[in-house]
Amino acid sequence: MPFFSSGRLAPRERNATDVVTLAGTVVSILLLSLVAVPQSGFENAVIGLIEAVPSWLDILWWLGIITLVLWILTVLVTTLLRRRSDVALDAGLSCVAALGLGAVVGQRINGSWPSLAQIVAGGTNGTVPLVMLAIGSAFATAVAPHVARPFRRFGQWTVATAGVSVVMLEATTPIGTLISLLLGTAAAALVHVALGTTTGRPTTVEVTSALADLGVTASNIELAPRQSGESSLWTPSTSTAMPCG
Repeated sequence: MPFFSSGRLAPRERNATDVVTLAGTVVSILLLSLVAVPQSGFENAVIGLIEAVPSWLDILWWLGIITLVLWILTVLVTTLLRRRSDVALDAGLSCVAALGLGAVVGQRINGSWPSLAQIVAGGTNGTVPLVMLAIGSAFATAVAPHVARPFRRFGQWTVATAGVSVVMLEATTPIGTLISLLLGTAAAALVHVALGTTTGRPTTVEVTSALADLGVTASNIELAPRQSGESSLWTPSTSTAMPCG
């Protein structure tokens, strides 16, 4: 199974979905910021339940964070080995954007700029937002269009697991987690709006090679003018259209 869903020179498109995602996350962050500090009675009740969880379960929550870190390292190493500068650019810019947005939102909510310790590990009462979680979310979201679907879903799962873990470890509050994840999504969407999102479609050479492995000889094929769904439609030189998932 290929790790990346498309080649290094795959075309990019600016999608309306990225614009809607960016606008929706920004509005959500603004609304959640209004009730993030001080915590509401309901959130305090949730935090009280979290504090009652046995401390020996912390190893599970740390494993959730480690899983996200390992996923990020896997993508980084694969990106370097494959020399995928396009993936590195999207991921790097998204992380920088998440760091900047997280610091600004933290200043607006708490009235002071977060320290390095708060950015990385949160505080004793939970930092809102947890900037490091926002950076991890931005990284996973930015590289998602570049990787094959199973790896994309695994990356999304690691972000969700890390979000639960930081709450259980009291590095941030439940609303702080939501804001952090939304900040990561917003940062990645901002980069995708600016640079475009990779289509994730295989190249002509890859399709021809895959068909050859199936015993089908194809030549002079090209992308069909109209595409729909998550599959790609390729048209050979004849009048018969050939769908290739």
